[in-house]
Amino acid sequence: MQVPRKMLLTVKISIILLFGIVLQVSAAGLAQNVTIRNAKTSCKALFEEVEKQTGIITIVSNDEMDINKEIEVQTGTIELKELYQIILRNTNMEFRMVDDYIVIKPVKKNSSKAVPLKQEQRKYNVKGTVKDETGLPIPGVNIIVQGSGNGTITDHNGNYELTDITPDDYLIYSFIGFNNQSVKTDGKREIHIILLPQLNDLNEVIVTGYQTIKAHESTSAVSTIKKEDLNFAGATSVDQMLEGLVPGMVTINNSGRVGAAPKIRIRGASTIVGSREPVWVIDGLGYENPVKIDPADLNNLDQVNLVGNAISGLNPADIERIDILKDASATAIYGVKAANGVIVVTTKKGKSGKLTAAYSNNFQFSARPNYNRPELMNSQQRVAVSKEIERRGLNYSRFPSPVGYEGLLQELYARKISQDEFDREVRRIEGVNTDWFDLLFENSFSQIHNFSLSGGGNKTTYYFSGGFNDADDVEKSTGLNNYN
Repeated sequence: MQVPRKMLLTVKISIILLFGIVLQVSAAGLAQNVTIRNAKTSCKALFEEVEKQTGIITIVSNDEMDINKEIEVQTGTIELKELYQIILRNTNMEFRMVDDYIVIKPVKKNSSKAVPLKQEQRKYNVKGTVKDETGLPIPGVNIIVQGSGNGTITDHNGNYELTDITPDDYLIYSFIGFNNQSVKTDGKREIHIILLPQLNDLNEVIVTGYQTIKAHESTSAVSTIKKEDLNFAGATSVDQMLEGLVPGMVTINNSGRVGAAPKIRIRGASTIVGSREPVWVIDGLGYENPVKIDPADLNNLDQVNLVGNAISGLNPADIERIDILKDASATAIYGVKAANGVIVVTTKKGKSGKLTAAYSNNFQFSARPNYNRPELMNSQQRVAVSKEIERRGLNYSRFPSPVGYEGLLQELYARKISQDEFDREVRRIEGVNTDWFDLLFENSFSQIHNFSLSGGGNKTTYYFSGGFNDADDVEKSTGLNNYN
C-alpha cells in the first residue's frame, strides 16, 4: 500500500512542529527568572527558593553533590539557566530540565577516553561443561574468575556460562573431592574441563590406637596433624609444637623456663582433684608420666612443668603424624583415663628402596634482658627525683621506707647524722648501680641437630635416627640437653 505523497509531507511537518514545541517548552522553563535575596546562601536554600517561585523541583543525589555547600550569588533577578550555571561552576555536574524538574547529574565521560574501545570489545562470554574422568557431568562445580567476584556453578548437566571475560582471565574450577584446576581463557568461547579426583584425600586414614580406618568412615571427633605442620622453630618438645594447631585443644604455659612442659587440655577441666592430662599413645603403646606425682600436686603450677610429661624424650623429627581423639568414644579403647582425650603419635618407619640419609638443624639466639628495654632509672636519677620531691615540698602518699635518700633524710632530721655525713652518703648512693639483669641472666644460644637413615628391601625395612638438643635459657645455670 502506497502512502500519498501529500499525507507523508503532512506527517513530516507535524513531527518537526512537535519537536519544536518540546524544545520551546524546555527553553521557556529555563528562561524563567527568580529573585535572589541573600547573596551568600546554600545550594539547598537556592533549590527551595526556585521551587517556591517557579514550582520547578530540583532533583540531585546527596552522594554526588554537597547541597549544603555555601555559594555566592548576586542579589536581584536572575535567569534560571544562569543561576544553575553559577551553582554548578567548578564542579563535574550538569543540569537538564525534564518537564517540571531540573535534574542534576555528573557529566558523562567520553567512553572512548575512559576505556579504550578496543578493550571493551575484548569482553565476551565463555561457556562449557565440566565432567569427571569417566565422562559423567559434575553438577555444582564452583567456577570463578581469579581475582574478581565473577563466578557461577554448573547445572545438573555440568554446563556453565560466564560473562564479561577477557583473554587474560584465569578460570578456577573447584569441587569437593576433586583437584582444583586453573585454565587461562586465551580468547576461547568454549572451555570443557575434566576434573580428576583427589585420591590422597579420599584415602586418608585415622589411627585410633587399635585400628587404622579411612577418614571418611570415621564418626569420631578426630584432628590429624602431619609432620610438615610440626615445623616450629625453637620448640624443644612435641607438646610445644601442638600449640594452636588443634581446634578446641588448650595449651597452657605456666613457666617460660626451657624444658618446662605445657599443660594440655583437650576436653576441658573434667575433674577438680584428679589428673586432667591426656593419654599419650606412641605406635600403639601407652606412655605415662616418668615420675609418679599425686594428682593434687600434678595440677600445681610449680611442679608439673619442671618434671616433664610422657613424651618429653620423643624426638619431634621422628614423628610421621599425630591423631587427637577428642570425644568420649576413646574411653572404649583406653578406659576412663581417656576421658581427658587421647593423643596418638605415629613415628616414621623405613621404606623399601636404597639407603636414604636426612639431616636437619636449627639454631636460635636469645639476648638477655637489660635495663635499656624497660628504660629504668639508675641510682643518680633516682636520687634526683627524691631531691626534687624534697625541694618542692611534696607529700608522700605513705611514709617512705628508711632506706636510700629518704632514709638518710630521716636520719638527718632526727640529728642522728651530720650534714657532712649526709652529703657524703648521698654521693655514695648516687654511684651505686647494680645490674641485676647481668647477674641473673645471660645471652643464650640453642642448637638442635637431627640425623636419620632409612631404607630396606621387599621384606625388611629399617629406620635409624639420632638427635641432639642443647637448649640454653637466658636465666643463668638453667638449660636442657636431650639425646635421642
